Amino acid sequence: MEFPYEPREGQKEFMETIYRTISEERHLIAEAGTGTGKTVSALHPSLEYAINNGKKVLYLTRTNSQQDQVMAELREIKKVNKSAIYGIVLQGRANMCPLAMKDDDLKKGTAEELAKLCSERKRRVLKGEDEACPYYAETVEYDIKELRRWVADETPTAGEFVKFCLEERICPYEANKELMNGAILVSAPYIYFFNPNIRRALLSWMAVSIKDLIVIVDEAHNLPEFARELISADLSIRSLSNAYGEVKRFGDPEVLDGTSVADVIDIVKNIISAMTEEYIPKGEEDSFIPPGAFEEELMSELKINSRKIDLMASNLMNFGDIIREKRKEEGKLPRSYIYVLGDFISFWTHLEANEYIKLIKGGKNPRLEAYCMDASLATDVLNLAHASVHMSGTLEPMEEYRDTIGLSFDTEIMRVKSPFPAENRLILYSPAATTRYEEMRKNSANVSVLEELSLEIASLRGRNVAVFFPSFSMMDRFLEDGWHMRLASTGKKVHTEKRGESTPDIMAKVERFRTDRDSVLMAVMGGRISEGIDFPEDSLEVVVIIGLPYPKPTAKQRAMERYYDIKFGKGWEYTVRAPTIRKLLQTIGRLIRTEKDRGVAVILDRRAVQLIDRIDMRKTEHPRKDVENFLSDASHSTSNE
Repeated sequence: MEFPYEPREGQKEFMETIYRTISEERHLIAEAGTGTGKTVSALHPSLEYAINNGKKVLYLTRTNSQQDQVMAELREIKKVNKSAIYGIVLQGRANMCPLAMKDDDLKKGTAEELAKLCSERKRRVLKGEDEACPYYAETVEYDIKELRRWVADETPTAGEFVKFCLEERICPYEANKELMNGAILVSAPYIYFFNPNIRRALLSWMAVSIKDLIVIVDEAHNLPEFARELISADLSIRSLSNAYGEVKRFGDPEVLDGTSVADVIDIVKNIISAMTEEYIPKGEEDSFIPPGAFEEELMSELKINSRKIDLMASNLMNFGDIIREKRKEEGKLPRSYIYVLGDFISFWTHLEANEYIKLIKGGKNPRLEAYCMDASLATDVLNLAHASVHMSGTLEPMEEYRDTIGLSFDTEIMRVKSPFPAENRLILYSPAATTRYEEMRKNSANVSVLEELSLEIASLRGRNVAVFFPSFSMMDRFLEDGWHMRLASTGKKVHTEKRGESTPDIMAKVERFRTDRDSVLMAVMGGRISEGIDFPEDSLEVVVIIGLPYPKPTAKQRAMERYYDIKFGKGWEYTVRAPTIRKLLQTIGRLIRTEKDRGVAVILDRRAVQLIDRIDMRKTEHPRKDVENFLSDASHSTSNE
């Protein structure tokens, strides 16, 4: 099969390695940064092998925008090979169901809730009630063969497919399911493979056994935390308040002799509040709960034994199911917070202590949390696939990624050479200050030094500068001190990322920053701006990093470190150092997005020297001067070409 482009440096070797590892039924982990063309490099050999050997390719992405790139590259492959390779993009019902797209309440539904609601409406349509879902009613009568031909010819993105289906008055989600069995390539969000129930449905739609699946994981650095969150659970005060609202509407039956649903809600609320006061030290955000403490409090308050806890949880879920059915019949999300309460109590009391920790978390919405420390409980399924390819621009140390998600020790590891000239990027670090917690507490002058150094660099005229903070609280400190106002007084335009900002608002802000010359963007490392957003050419020339983004020393973080120390003997390296390096490299990666880009990053933290074996950087005593020299050399070089 012909490759659609002139291969860049390292690309041919990358593709050959992918084909070989797939042929050997093994796994590949590849660090491939911007410019390596990792999407098409993974697609081409995977499709070639799949076509020749009766396999199928599942391309997993973290965001919907990455799926558009998959379809764009598939079009190019098809064009040069004059081939009818058939690919499909799958997204959740929230993005593909016409009814959910029009209803803000439905948009917030989980995959399970929307599936239940959809199933009820389809049942009614098949009984002759077309008005239950006119889109599904049309889909049942639609000529799927004609739609299949259109998809095979056009290779539409998810947006294009939804638009076409809506014009035809059919359901994009249901039509997609019908089309999937003929596709050799399916692009889907992570959850479709790593959630067991959804995976079973996906494999059925694709008409493929998992052992005949080639899995590609894009932006793979996100996978371990996604997997942990997927199999963790929590119960918050707000959720309990919502459960009490259901009692008022649907009734308050007994779940044990003499104990009603409302009684259980009140008792659990009081336990969470008491544990928040008792266990969380002042100034901390979470704490461990002693083994069995929650269960003992429940048994004490309710005067029951452990067997009765199971019965109570079961009865709560049964009543919650009745509420979900009633809401489904009303055409609403089949959601019940009483069911959530029962399910959480059952989950909490039957946990495997080795892989989970039990926490109490404070803040505005206190909660109990059962957090899974072992991502491989969700990702180990990858070992059942024919082969898998894991890619990201920031996967170092790759051995940590391999171990964390449970891949075998013979997994291939590869670093794909960047096609961009190394001299186009300079990384500096300043020893003048640090954001280390202990030093910040002892010496408040650290903040002043950080503010002055970053102000000097950010006020460079004629340059777009992004200043990244380790947290919103640190950014707030700068804002409270009027740092942004001092910067604005120099003539710079200042744009600031805000907590909880919507994606459209963030993108609008980023676009203003890109187009405004001589502006500054204040953002947070690990946030949406520091990952996955491009700033090509001179729309970003300088990145200032305020301190190292080490994880906060919470109870959860300490437990993770101990767990990986016991399991691999590398607790600090795997849970502190590795994620810090990835966050830094993701942030610095905003600088160089094309062959012509040049840029300089300055890390304002003396601890950066500890990472010099992983990040190519040098010390600077005069950050602004060194930044100016690098950029002026670039300008001089460009003007003489």
